[in-house]
Amino acid sequence: MRSVKRGVAWMLAFLVIQVSISVLLKVAADSPRWRVGGTVGGALFAVLSTFLLMRVFAHLPAHLAQGLGVGLGFVLSQFAVAALAYGALTPLQTCGALLATMGMFLLSMPARKAKEVRDVADM
Repeated sequence: MRSVKRGVAWMLAFLVIQVSISVLLKVAADSPRWRVGGTVGGALFAVLSTFLLMRVFAHLPAHLAQGLGVGLGFVLSQFAVAALAYGALTPLQTCGALLATMGMFLLSMPARKAKEVRDVADM
């Protein structure tokens, strides 16, 4: 149980950094004054993000770490950038967020093991 709590804490830190990267890159794209600083900051945060995701993998099962980490990072980043740039999501963006969320939950489900596995060369 303790490892799961640590995994969730690392996941939250990862998600905060993922959203920060998206916001930094959006600000860098919109403002010539902040272009270099925002791009460099986004690149540096990406390295930190990779480290944090590896910590999540150390404490949570791989299917949960991958599915929830990447999926939630994407969806939350979309919401943050939409709020920053547009103020509200368009219907198409809402559908995309819902599809990504459904995919995230499907990806985070454990895979069923096949009853019989055959090598292609043996056939």
